Amino acid sequence: MKNLVTIAAIGKNHELGYKNDLIWTFREDLQTFKNITMGHYIVMGENTYKSLPVVLKGRKYLVLSPNLSSIPEGQVFGDLESFIEFAKSTDEDIFVCGGGMIYRLLLPHSGKMILTEIDDTFADATVHFPTFDREEWTIESSEDFTATHKDRQVAYKRNVYKRK
Repeated sequence: MKNLVTIAAIGKNHELGYKNDLIWTFREDLQTFKNITMGHYIVMGENTYKSLPVVLKGRKYLVLSPNLSSIPEGQVFGDLESFIEFAKSTDEDIFVCGGGMIYRLLLPHSGKMILTEIDDTFADATVHFPTFDREEWTIESSEDFTATHKDRQVAYKRNVYKRK
């Protein structure tokens, strides 16, 4: 689906998170996430929703979970099929924000990915981004960055992929 956009920050080995928290938090990357998703739908799983330290204002929440019946900030979908029906019913972009299971479920349906690909590893990661066939995607744009992480410089790229 053209309007389903996966957005994530991943390490060299597709590391995403550690104990329900982000591994890397670069100020520039977090600001870019905010700018890109502001005013749009964001979809996530129950654990990601519960792990957010604050409500991300200016976004319309969609949570995919069989355990929640409602949330104050948006809609809950009890199964993948009902979410896909909803996504097909709107032309508005929906940003897939995690966690690992949600990425695995929705990446096959995504028409675009915005990946912050970090030139670093984290051996203790508890959540990983799904592997994907790079041959199925074209890089539309790429930007290089460097940021400080735990008192050292770390390089990262932001690649925007479009499904072929």
